[in-house]
Amino acid sequence: MLVYTDLLTGDELLSDSFPYKEIENGILWEVEGKWTTQGCVEVNIGANPHFCTSDMV
Repeated sequence: MLVYTDLLTGDELLSDSFPYKEIENGILWEVEGKWTTQGCVEVNIGANPHFCTSDMV
């Protein structure tokens, strides 16, 4: 299996196991993929501690 990497960042872009379409006379490849994130992701659930005080109850 071939894995193609970005020359600037070194990130893995795609492999030959995904179907691709050559465009612009083979200069560009169009590949369908998905975005993945490595590591922790900060999630905002919308809770506001200002309105969750005990004197509001």
